[in-house]
Amino acid sequence: MPDDLQIRPSFLPELSHYGVFCKKTVIAKSTRFGPFPGRIVYPNELKPSDDNNHMWEIFSDGRLSHFIDGRITSNPSGSGNVTVGACITGQDDSTVNQWMIYVNCARYAQEQNLIAVQTDGQIYYEVCKDITQVSFIYLN
Repeated sequence: MPDDLQIRPSFLPELSHYGVFCKKTVIAKSTRFGPFPGRIVYPNELKPSDDNNHMWEIFSDGRLSHFIDGRITSNPSGSGNVTVGACITGQDDSTVNQWMIYVNCARYAQEQNLIAVQTDGQIYYEVCKDITQVSFIYLN
């Protein structure tokens, strides 16, 4: 996880979960984080019951190519489930950017400070306005 960010509980009205916060004085506009980690899932592999909360659609030539599923459910070494701690700290190469799933959606336009950018089949988060210390990181 980048040194200028941290994951911690966020308490919004009627909702308690984790979010990503800025712990640096300022993260400058145009700073880019990523790529978003996950496994490739093709459209024909999805079932209506699948949880797609941490998936990004990847397009090629204007058409849906595949999804990147950010949920890490098993350790590549086969030793069982990856713990949240491992995802947060990036102790495993496959989870080094796993903190990105904790970025929350902006509730209104003025709150947004990140945009998702697709480059070479990967998703990156780019800062679209300066983010100040202790600010919540929001994507829209």
